[in-house]
Amino acid sequence: LGRHMGGGGDSRPGRLADYIRLAHKKHKPTVIAFELATMGSDFAHVQRRLNELGGAIQAVALELGCQAWAFPIATWKARSVGNGRAKKGGVIRGLATYYGVEVVNDNEADAIGILFAAQSGPPPVPAKHREKALKKVLAARQPKLPGFGAFKKRWLET
Repeated sequence: LGRHMGGGGDSRPGRLADYIRLAHKKHKPTVIAFELATMGSDFAHVQRRLNELGGAIQAVALELGCQAWAFPIATWKARSVGNGRAKKGGVIRGLATYYGVEVVNDNEADAIGILFAAQSGPPPVPAKHREKALKKVLAARQPKLPGFGAFKKRWLET
C-alpha cells in the first residue's frame, strides 16, 4: 500500500488517494468522513480491500492535515436518517424525507448520509477505547515514588 500512496496510478487505494488530493486542493476540507466498512462482506479478500481503502483515506488525510472520521455503518445511518439498521431504500427515502435530497443511487445516498452524519461531529469512541484511555490518564496521574517498587516487593515477601 505504501508504494501506491505517492503517485497513485493503477491501484484502487492509489487512485482514491489521488482523488482525495484533487478534492482537497479544490475544496480545502478540514475533515474527511468515510464509512468504516471493514465487516462489509463475508469474504476475507473484500474485507482486506475495504481496509486498504480506509487506510488510504487515513494516510492522505494525515498528509493533508485533515482529520479522518471513520463512521460505523449503523452510526451514520442512525444520525442521518434516524435508523441505524436502515436498508438502502430506507436511506434513500430518509434523505428525501428529512433533507429534501433526491439521489441517483444507493452509493450516492451512502455518501450524502455520511456527510449529514459528520455534520453532527465525530463518531463516538467505543466504550472499551474510552476505558483504556481513562486508565492511561489515571496511571499517568499516580505519583512516582523512587524505590517504591522494591519496597513493595520486600513488604509483600514478609
